[in-house]
Amino acid sequence: MNIDLNFNRICKICGLTFGSHRGDSIYRNQCPDNEKRMNWSKEYITTFIDSGTVGEIPYGTPRK
Repeated sequence: MNIDLNFNRICKICGLTFGSHRGDSIYRNQCPDNEKRMNWSKEYITTFIDSGTVGEIPYGTPRK
């Protein structure tokens, strides 16, 4: 198991890792949606909030 203490932090909102969040300067750290794409809308945008947990989430796991 290769845990990265930054990218494997778990998001309190979506339950996925920080590494799965969008990293550009438009909507920084935006949570991904259930269709494995980013939520591009300008309403109801959620961003990463650290849950204090670090771990691996299997690829394809749906968000909360």
